[in-house]
Amino acid sequence: MLRLSVGRSTMMCLSHHIETFFNFASEGSRFLFGYLATGANLSVHDDGARAILMDGSGNATTLRPILAFSAMPVIFYVGFCVNVLYYWGVMQVLVTRLGGFLNHVVGSTACESMCAAGNMLFGLEQSAVLLHPYLPYATKAELHCFMASGFASMSSVMMASYIAIGVDTRHLVTAAVLAAPSSLLLSKLLYPETEQLRVVTVRIYTHRSTDTSVLEAGAKGAMACLSVVGAIVGNIVAFMAMIHFLNAVFKWATGILGLRDVTFQTILGKAFTPLALSMGVPWKDCADVGEVIGVKVVANEFIAYTSLVDKQLDVRFLSP
Repeated sequence: MLRLSVGRSTMMCLSHHIETFFNFASEGSRFLFGYLATGANLSVHDDGARAILMDGSGNATTLRPILAFSAMPVIFYVGFCVNVLYYWGVMQVLVTRLGGFLNHVVGSTACESMCAAGNMLFGLEQSAVLLHPYLPYATKAELHCFMASGFASMSSVMMASYIAIGVDTRHLVTAAVLAAPSSLLLSKLLYPETEQLRVVTVRIYTHRSTDTSVLEAGAKGAMACLSVVGAIVGNIVAFMAMIHFLNAVFKWATGILGLRDVTFQTILGKAFTPLALSMGVPWKDCADVGEVIGVKVVANEFIAYTSLVDKQLDVRFLSP
């Protein structure tokens, strides 16, 4: 999609508008957290009375915005907007149209297509709620397809959080668009349908919101994201601590054998280098990309994306 000029132009335009929409969340976080969210006025200068933060050259450096205050608030904003659109029935229409498109293009069943479309917008859990009346009648192949498309997709809320930490919007949007049809196709290759279908059509738009007003719908959407943010922050703290602990253990163990600077992440990078190479990554970047993939497998994608952004900011790692 990005190899064609038309595809690149389309993705650039779409990603620009999506990024602009998500950036409005910074207004709320700036109002609440100030410089902690924006990074403004965080340059540390030597005034003769305070300890200053120095970079490697001995000069005063500038602090980056704090992740928890800059990236997490966008989740509340998107949750608010998604729930408002669901209250108005817009999200149901989008899921129905996208599902119908996938049904005609890929040839998947009605339930599979609607689930894949829902995963692109809501994520796996909310898609299961939308399709709850039809789940008892789904075949084993359809259930396999539900799970495959769910784990292959990212919800709009998670996409917003990835963009907020600095991941390239074009690649995220492209991956989100391609994930739905590719997951359906691969699922059918691994688990072909052998049973008689019991659900032929799905009427998603009949499931309306139970909220009594737009404000109630938006407030509930924002409040529902509290658990999402808590889970993300908790997992980041726990997994980052564990990764650094494993790095220390591997460095100590390999140091006894006379090896220097061999860490857990180094081993992950070497182990996943063939996979990175098969993805088309240049050889000189394969170890670094393999390390990111390994962190994603061992920990989660949020920590992996954070590691990827840090490597991209460092000119010693990863070519453009």
